[in-house]
Amino acid sequence: MLSAINDEAASGEVKPTRIQYRSNLSYDNLVFYLQELETKQMLIREPISLTQKGKNFLGEYSNVREFVKKLGLEYL
Repeated sequence: MLSAINDEAASGEVKPTRIQYRSNLSYDNLVFYLQELETKQMLIREPISLTQKGKNFLGEYSNVREFVKKLGLEYL
């Protein structure tokens, strides 16, 4: 979901419908996760954008994925 928000922000305005589609979530789950991520200070909802904490998490997650890939392991 954070990745979808980040990608959409690069192309302009972030709309909930686009996040929902890219994240393959129902509307109820989208609202729940948006609230959770806002509570954890990883995003701002008006307008939808990532905070520095959210961007840092996304970067670290990318590093972990690359590390796992280099080890030749399957994704969990």
